[in-house]
Amino acid sequence: MKKEVIIIPFFILSLLMFGSCKKKVPVPVNGKAVAADSVNLIMSKIVSHAEKLEYKQICNWLSHDSLALNFINTGYYNYNQTADVFKEAYSHMSAEKFMPKKTSTIALSPDVVLWLAYGNAWGADSAGRTFVQIIAETWLWQKLNGKWTVVHYHESTRHMPTTETKMRIEKSLARYANDLKNKNLASREMFPVLKDYLEHIADAKGVVFAFKPFLVNDDTTMKAQYMYRNNCMLVKTTLPKKFNYTRADWYKNSIIIRQYFWTEPYFDGGGCGTWVITCGVPVYNKNDQVVGVIAADLEVN
Repeated sequence: MKKEVIIIPFFILSLLMFGSCKKKVPVPVNGKAVAADSVNLIMSKIVSHAEKLEYKQICNWLSHDSLALNFINTGYYNYNQTADVFKEAYSHMSAEKFMPKKTSTIALSPDVVLWLAYGNAWGADSAGRTFVQIIAETWLWQKLNGKWTVVHYHESTRHMPTTETKMRIEKSLARYANDLKNKNLASREMFPVLKDYLEHIADAKGVVFAFKPFLVNDDTTMKAQYMYRNNCMLVKTTLPKKFNYTRADWYKNSIIIRQYFWTEPYFDGGGCGTWVITCGVPVYNKNDQVVGVIAADLEVN
C-alpha cells in the first residue's frame, strides 16, 4: 500500500511538470478587428478636429495621390481641391457639432477599412445663425507604408429648414387649425383651405388635411386631401386608401401631444416627390374633439 501511495502522486507530479514544459501556442490575432479599432480611434480624432473647425488636421489624413478623388455632394476633387473646399466651408463657421445616428466600420482586410456614418450636423455661421444638415459620409482607409490614409472620401448633405422657417409653419398651422375649430368639417371639401394656405405660406411645399376616421354604413372610412407645389402649379390629390395615415408620425403624434409635431426627414414618393419634413397640428371642434390633422411639408434642400 505504501508503494502505491508514493507512485501515484509521483505520476501526477510528472504529468504536471511535463505539461508545464510544453511550448505555449500563441493566440491568433484578428487582423481585421485590430484594423477596425485603429480606424475608429482615428475617426474619433477627426470628428474632434471637425468640431474645432481644424480643417488642416483633417486633411493630413487624406491621400495626396492624384488618382485619389473625393466626392462632396455633386463635385469631385483631388487633395488640394478638397482642402480648399474644407477651408472655405470652415471659414464661414463659428461652431459645428456632429450627431451621428448610425456608424459602421467594415474591415475589408487588415489593411483596408470602410467607415460609414449618417446623422445630423449642427452648425453656426460667423454671424451666429444656426443651421442643421443631414449628412452621410464614407471614408475609405488603406494602410500605406505603415500609415493609415484616406484614399477616398464621399460626403452628401441636405440642408434642413431653419428654425425661423419651422416657427412660421407652426404658427400658420395653429392659426388655420383655430379658424377651422367652429366650422362643420364633416363633409366639407378642404381643397379651398389648402389652396389658400399655399398661396399665403410660401415656405410650404405641400399641405394636407387628414380627417379622423369615421363610420359610413358600419365601415371605417379615411379621407385625406393633399395639395402640393409642382413648379408653378398647385396639384391637388387624395391620399390613396392603402396608405393608413393614422399611423404616420405627423398624424398620430400631434394628436397624442395635442400640439404641433415634426417628423424626421423622409422621401415623399407618393406626394410631392422630394425629401421633406412634415409638421402636423391637430384640429378640434367646438366640443374639443379631434376632427383631423392639418399638416405642412417643408422641403429638405
